Amino acid sequence: MNDNALNYKLREKEAAERVAQFASAADPSDLRNELALIRFLVESATNSGQPHLASLLLTTLGRLVRVHERQQLERGELLAKVVVLRLAERIVGIVSKQFFGLVPDWENRVDAALLEIGHEIDAAENPPDVLPNV
Repeated sequence: MNDNALNYKLREKEAAERVAQFASAADPSDLRNELALIRFLVESATNSGQPHLASLLLTTLGRLVRVHERQQLERGELLAKVVVLRLAERIVGIVSKQFFGLVPDWENRVDAALLEIGHEIDAAENPPDVLPNV
């Protein structure tokens, strides 16, 4: 095998390893591989002195991230800030109601509060008006 072919295989292996590193990030998604590839390409373009290409790729990366966030919101995997705040408000209300004027039957009150909180979490959904425009 000549030096050029060996160099190509080495770079191909390094590229595959680098893409795999990006893909194994803590934020898994349907677009994980695409996001990983774009990150690798941004890194490659930057390292090879192609700032214009890196800039275009960063713009593409930003668009993919917004699409990914929208998909997570639509699937209910991600709650909008207003939904989380409303949920927290409800949880505090539930706990306050259950424990106000503590009675000897506190174990049952804890169970009731946890059950009510579970129902609130299950019912929390994103309204259509909080989905980002892509």
